[in-house]
Amino acid sequence: MSVRDGCQQGRHLLMGLVPDADRRVDQVIPQGTDLQDYAIGFIYGDLCQRPQLTMRDREVVVLAALTALGGCEDALSQHVVLSRAVGLTRDEILEIILHAAAYVGFPRAAAATAVASRILQQADADGTPQAE
Repeated sequence: MSVRDGCQQGRHLLMGLVPDADRRVDQVIPQGTDLQDYAIGFIYGDLCQRPQLTMRDREVVVLAALTALGGCEDALSQHVVLSRAVGLTRDEILEIILHAAAYVGFPRAAAATAVASRILQQADADGTPQAE
């Protein structure tokens, strides 16, 4: 699959989950860059197409990984939104971060909790439905 094909397939997947995905991706990686095309193509056009994990499972991994990395607030905030779109609840998102604290440290988990809480509060204020 070419980078272009993978990017188109990845964008299609993202737009099916979060209607404003293009805007959200642009907040993390500058629009029109090769990096954005490669990231979308590889992550969503290739990895996320594999049948071994559901998108929900993949978001659990991503939330834990971004919590561990630290300094990824923009990406983490977008993945909180995506996590809700694939069925994770507010409590599950916060529990994933809490569980990660034992392995990644409390400062990183505290920073991730602050980001997640802010995004979840915004979603509540906007009337975004909570996953069951």
